[in-house]
Amino acid sequence: MAAAAGPEGEPLAVKLAVPGTELGREARVLERANGRGYVRLFRYDASLEAMLLERLGPSLIELDLPVRRQIEIVCATLAESWEAAPDPELPSGAKKARRLADFIGVTWEKLDRPCSERVVEQALSYAAGRAVSFDPDRAVLAHGDAQSFNTLLASDGSFRLVDPDGLHVEREYDVAVQLREWDDEPGREHAAFVAGLTGLDARAIWEWAFVERVSTGLLCLDDGMLEPGRGMLRVAEAWAASE
Repeated sequence: MAAAAGPEGEPLAVKLAVPGTELGREARVLERANGRGYVRLFRYDASLEAMLLERLGPSLIELDLPVRRQIEIVCATLAESWEAAPDPELPSGAKKARRLADFIGVTWEKLDRPCSERVVEQALSYAAGRAVSFDPDRAVLAHGDAQSFNTLLASDGSFRLVDPDGLHVEREYDVAVQLREWDDEPGREHAAFVAGLTGLDARAIWEWAFVERVSTGLLCLDDGMLEPGRGMLRVAEAWAASE
């Protein structure tokens, strides 16, 4: 990401794709959102894999707000961004659940089972349930990785989401992802808090949060980020014990 300026000096930013990746899916989401809850996209050049965006301020995590306040802001920003119109180019909630389940099963074995079988079985059961429960009529254009690192302060004092994965999935998934990040608070209490804020289903939020925590913990270990990965899986063990 690099700072840029518009023709009248307005602050902009240029984002370039990491070599070997593309920005097409992200640009598709930002174009659809048109600034509603997301960073505003002014131009996407597919030949250069570059985007011209509005320039934003610090991320929510940098503002050092209480955890519950951060959750409130992420949920409010997501609520502004959701769009019910389906997008066949984006993965569905059912596909996302199956991919997470496949990754958990394969990576757990690859890493010589770094957490208990109970945790993995619970995650796989929840993922299977979310796949079966997918209802395209309830699905929205979703961010897919909405958490404090990806929620930035705008010049008008509101917040904008950046770096969307882009999914067509139930709202419960979108609000649940952030719950994998907090190791110092009970996950069920956060799920109930989010459900109260949004009017969404607490059980579905909890199940998605559990699956995301286990898959992300395994991903961290697989990428050599040992301490974060172990921390995530330690919390997953506690969450599984609470069932």
